[in-house]
Amino acid sequence: MYGWLLVFVLGLKHGLAADHIAAIDGLGMHLTRQGKSGIVPWLGTFFALGHGIVITLIISITGMSAMHFHLTKHWIHWLSWLPILLLFVIAFLNVKLLIGNHSGHRHTFALPNKKNSASNSLSALLIGACFAMFLDTLADAASWGYSAATSGSYAAALCTGAVFTLGMLVTDTIDSRLLAKVIRKAGLNENVRKQRRLLTWIVVVFSFAIGMQELISQFFPGFKISDTEDMIIGGLLVLAVAKVYIGIYISISEKKSIL
Repeated sequence: MYGWLLVFVLGLKHGLAADHIAAIDGLGMHLTRQGKSGIVPWLGTFFALGHGIVITLIISITGMSAMHFHLTKHWIHWLSWLPILLLFVIAFLNVKLLIGNHSGHRHTFALPNKKNSASNSLSALLIGACFAMFLDTLADAASWGYSAATSGSYAAALCTGAVFTLGMLVTDTIDSRLLAKVIRKAGLNENVRKQRRLLTWIVVVFSFAIGMQELISQFFPGFKISDTEDMIIGGLLVLAVAKVYIGIYISISEKKSIL
């Protein structure tokens, strides 16, 4: 029982990783500016599901065969470049939209496009899967697979992945739903729009910074930040979203009191 609780807590912690929060918030901002905000409340859910599916697969594979993991170690190293590239792409797309707004081309916050809901959900699922390609994440998943298979069975390995994914689902869903609340209030007044614009820039800066840190650590492993530092950075991003939401709530309350 305590073992499963520990795996769940590790999932909660992993969901708060800086690259998770930056990707979810960055993608949420980008989709909203394209009039596709309907998926944003569940963006973190689909991201965590995609991420968890890959981790569960790795746990299951290594639980069945150590040989298979060693044979695939080479291409796993190259796949770890994919989430780094995605962080830069998400940041770039948001910068492009922000600069477009600043130069006079205003993006309207259109109603959610229901036709694209399925494709947006799939995109979030696939991006989450890609972010599981970091070498340290795969190495952790492999070690859990060995441990689960040794102490229990193949079913134990699957349960380990499922419980870990559940922890991620909780954290990442909370983040995306908080972001959605900010977005829903974004068009109420100019002060609210400014606060959301500031939040977008914060997400962009964090995305570039995390991407650069991961890029450098590919060549210099000693530059890799610790799990605790990673969680702190992710927590700061969540707090930034919460701060904007509080600011929006105060702004709306003040407006109502004046009226």
